[in-house]
Order: sequence, then structure tokens, then C-alpha cells
Amino acid sequence: MTTIEITLRALKLNPPLVSSGHSLLQCQLILPRPGIQSRSALKPVELNKGAVSLRRAPFYAAALLKEKVEGRFALRLQLTRPQRNPAAARALQTMLASVIEATGDSLAAQVPLSTLRPLIRAPFDQLADGFEDDTSDFLLDASIDLNEVDLLSQEVSLPLCLTETLRHNSLPPGPQSREARKTKTKTYKKGLVVGEAVIAIRVE
Repeated sequence: MTTIEITLRALKLNPPLVSSGHSLLQCQLILPRPGIQSRSALKPVELNKGAVSLRRAPFYAAALLKEKVEGRFALRLQLTRPQRNPAAARALQTMLASVIEATGDSLAAQVPLSTLRPLIRAPFDQLADGFEDDTSDFLLDASIDLNEVDLLSQEVSLPLCLTETLRHNSLPPGPQSREARKTKTKTYKKGLVVGEAVIAIRVE
């Protein structure tokens, strides 16, 4: 059994995610050793124009996980979309979720048969849950398979792939025609590499 220490060295995102803001990075070890399904850590990171370097940062700022591993296991990184004001975004989505849920309750209250009310509420509750959960969705994903016997202390660069298809319009907000906006809209397909994460693995 070997102990490994994982630290974040750098993140760099490509278009359409070259923006400044706060993201959440999840580092997960999958089946690190027998009997342990996973070990994970969640770290906030602040991106400047889609990038951050922690090569000169203190250990506490770059550290992700320290864990014992045995045999085959996997390392997975997941990253949320950069947000300029995540607290405000969460507040707005919570408010929208409350409005949607209240609408469902109001419609259900008008139905005379109580057995039908849960059926009416259900789609509204599901939509409200979607709004509340959206800010924590991981938009980018990277993974690598590892084996204890082959481990070396090293830096590893992992490609970050989209977990969903994105459509991005490069035109600034304004009264442009619908046709102009349509021609400037670019589609980035699920699975496309739009950045990289550099981590350091230290074997103890």
C-alpha cells in the first residue's frame, strides 16, 4: 500500500470558457484500495481569463488529496463553469425555484381530488430542483487510470472535456438581428477538449 499526495499546479480553459470567476474543482480517487469506493475533495478556485497557476502557491492553497492506494485505481477531476458572482447566482436560482414550486402548489390546491395533487406538483418540483442544482453542475471532466506498482512522483496534464454540448455567441449584448446572432453562434459538442488541468502526484 502506497500513500500519494495530489496537488493542483494549474488550470487553463479554452474558448468558450475563457472568462474570469469562481469555480469548484472536485478531485476524486475511485477505488483507491479494497473496501473504499471513493475519496474526494472539493476546492474553490479563482480563474483569471480562464486560467490559474498555483505553482508558487503555499501547500494549503494547492493541496487536493492525500490517500493510501493499492492496486488499480482511477483519478477524476471535475470543474464547474466560472461564475463572476456565484453567491448571487445561487440566490437567483433559489428564488426562481421557490416561485416554480409555489406555482405548482397553487395549481394543485385548485384540484378537488387530493389524490391528483401530487401528480400536478411533481413536474414543478422536478423543475425547481433543477434550478437549485444547476450551479453545482460539473461542466468539465478529466480522468486517468493508475496503478500503484507503476506510480512515480510526477506532473500530469489532464485534458478537460465538456460534459454537455454548449452553444456560444460571440456578439456583445445589443439589438443585433436574429440572423446575425445565428451566424455568430458556435456549437461546442459534448466530449470536446476545452482546457487542461495540471496536477502533481507525489509518492510517499
